[in-house]
Amino acid sequence: MDWKSFLRRNREQVLARWEESALDLYPAETVRFLKRQKDRFQNPVGHATHQALDALLQGLAEGKSPSEMEEAIDMVMRVRAVQDFSPARALGFVFLLRRFVREAAGQTTLRDLDELDASIDVLALVGFESYLKCREKLYELRASESRRHTASLLKRLESLSEKPEGSDGPTEGKGSRKGGCGA
Repeated sequence: MDWKSFLRRNREQVLARWEESALDLYPAETVRFLKRQKDRFQNPVGHATHQALDALLQGLAEGKSPSEMEEAIDMVMRVRAVQDFSPARALGFVFLLRRFVREAAGQTTLRDLDELDASIDVLALVGFESYLKCREKLYELRASESRRHTASLLKRLESLSEKPEGSDGPTEGKGSRKGGCGA
């Protein structure tokens, strides 16, 4: 049997193991919550992970291109990028799919497993790219916030260093109005 047909027939079994491995990098108490709570509003991480992994398995079984599965892998990577997971931790679960398909197959001989392995590798690369884009965006947002915060502090400092009305020079110890910070 070819691996795509096998995945279509055994998707739920493979999905359960894959989802478990994807959630196992969280603390034990968090994992229990993520597995137990099914409401998408009370458990957006668990819900997004389940939806994304199911869509990825479906896409692999249907032979979809990596670009067609980009949205699903991006869903998982966005969460992991925000949570400051290293790339290895964020993407490790993708490679475990090989093991779960082979375990589910048991004694069944699957054809074209090299093709499955190659598809998983490409999926991991797409995930890595998505992870990097999300991390880059986070860094940009943090840098922008830091710049806004610094500008706000400089404005406050400048307003404190302005000379009072009727005075001929800068207030002692506060710098001049012109350069701020004593410059």
